[in-house]
Amino acid sequence: MSEQRLQGFTRDYLRSLFHYDPDTGVLRWRVKPAKRIRIGQEIKGRTKAGYLRARVDGVLIYAHRIAWFLTTGFVPDEIDHVNGCVWDNRLVNLRAASHQENMMNRRQPRSSQTPFKGIARRKTK
Repeated sequence: MSEQRLQGFTRDYLRSLFHYDPDTGVLRWRVKPAKRIRIGQEIKGRTKAGYLRARVDGVLIYAHRIAWFLTTGFVPDEIDHVNGCVWDNRLVNLRAASHQENMMNRRQPRSSQTPFKGIARRKTK
């Protein structure tokens, strides 16, 4: 069986770069990858949606995927944040999910015309 990889990186390599605390969800650098980053500094990069991410050898990787991979050793297709807070990367808040399961845990859009998930207004003629 071949070794699992996350975007081309092995678990051992990512462990040499990051320290993950599963109780707090904080991912810290073990090395100094750039001028502005110190050893022990938390990952700070965010997407517009609020997901934390880090650049590893020029490749952007989401922090929740790094955390899951460091802890479990495998890479699921999708990882769901149970409480909906995309910056909360505690292990108890992460779960492997199918795309369908992940979409069921989405927040209600502000543009929704009803306060209930899965319910839509029927346009009558």
